[in-house]
Amino acid sequence: METTALAEILLDRETLAVRGDRFVLRDASARHSIGGGRVLDCFPPSRHKRSPARLALLAALKDDDPAVSLKLLAGQAVAGVDLDRFAANWNLAAGAAAALWSVAGLRVIAAGEQHLGFAAGGWQALGEKLLAALAAEHARAPDMVGVERERLRRLTLPTLERAAFDALVAELLAAGRIAAARAWLHLPEHQASLAAGDRDLFAVLKPLLDAQPHGPPRVRDIARASGTAEDTVRQLFRRIARAGELYPVAHDHYFTADAVAGLAAIVAKLNAEKGSARAADLRDIIYRDGGGGRKVAIHILEFFDRIGYTRRVRDEHLLRGSGASHAWLNNN
Repeated sequence: METTALAEILLDRETLAVRGDRFVLRDASARHSIGGGRVLDCFPPSRHKRSPARLALLAALKDDDPAVSLKLLAGQAVAGVDLDRFAANWNLAAGAAAALWSVAGLRVIAAGEQHLGFAAGGWQALGEKLLAALAAEHARAPDMVGVERERLRRLTLPTLERAAFDALVAELLAAGRIAAARAWLHLPEHQASLAAGDRDLFAVLKPLLDAQPHGPPRVRDIARASGTAEDTVRQLFRRIARAGELYPVAHDHYFTADAVAGLAAIVAKLNAEKGSARAADLRDIIYRDGGGGRKVAIHILEFFDRIGYTRRVRDEHLLRGSGASHAWLNNN
């Protein structure tokens, strides 16, 4: 009795097959035919293989027009369609693939060697989700200047590739729907404010930070030098940091926003000249007089990794994105 069904075939070794190829299954002796069929998808997912969305996509893949399955897939893939895999599955040449993306009206983002495609509606929905995440954070922490980029990416969609998130942010910035203040993103109407008392006390303590911008004293040392209670300084610096004027580079170790912008420029220069930033190189630049050490340089680079400005590869710290990424640290 012959039956027809969807099936996933696991092979002992790789073979060349793309969507639409016909195949025959034989027994171990190759004397008897067990079944046959047509390839629909050579890149099956590892999870949710029987979900309604997956079954709907497999049904669309039966159509010989790739635009049919692409339209459905783009509507399903919130984090974007892997266009390179789609083209490989359909055995599309580069020119034919590019024409298909254009006809489909996809927003195409290059993420390294990968290309992601977003349906117009899906791309707009991501922007609205980002704006909603910002609004929620402003409501939760009104005294904070905004949200750091990497945190906002996770709040928007954790699986969204950084290149796609950066493109989304760039569009919203250009449209004036969000604004940037150094390393922070915020809604244009949002403004963090400091109490007059906090502003006055910070004006007294800030010269201690400015005196050694690349290696400022820690909270306990500032408290000792100024005669201010240590917990008072710590709580003040936390509030100032939430307003975006200080950065907690390490525990109880705050750098001014101007100092961080200057350090970001040094890291960018090291990447341009040497391909990456290393602790020893950063230390040699910022502590030429021997007044600092490797430990602080490591803390600085780890801080840049945390906020998404760099990424660590063994002992090297590579600048994320293009050189223009530095601009968000300099915005006032």
